[in-house]
Amino acid sequence: MTSPEPDAAAEELDEAARLLGSYAGELREACASVRALLADVAADWPDPTGAAWVDRADLLRRDLDRHTDDAADLAARATRAAVDGVRTADPASGPLLAGTDARRVQPGTGMRIATLPER
Repeated sequence: MTSPEPDAAAEELDEAARLLGSYAGELREACASVRALLADVAADWPDPTGAAWVDRADLLRRDLDRHTDDAADLAARATRAAVDGVRTADPASGPLLAGTDARRVQPGTGMRIATLPER
């Protein structure tokens, strides 16, 4: 398996940052629409049933706000990663997995039973 070119990875990060920023903008617009809906429902439906619908829509608004913040944060992280450069992982990194030949990957690994020192 070959590692990707650093420029290609930076371009992919730039594209991800652009898409996440666009997604955050769309979510901001959706939040504004939900806020307008909340104001309309609260004004037009002042009874307890209307208040219940306002509460439900407010939960949606808060969830959208949280997702908007998350998308903006991911976009900022992707932008920083693209600017800082991408380091490729060492091909030997990652967990060492045992084969089917019943040998240990590294000596001394595995469960150890606690014992008291001998006197």
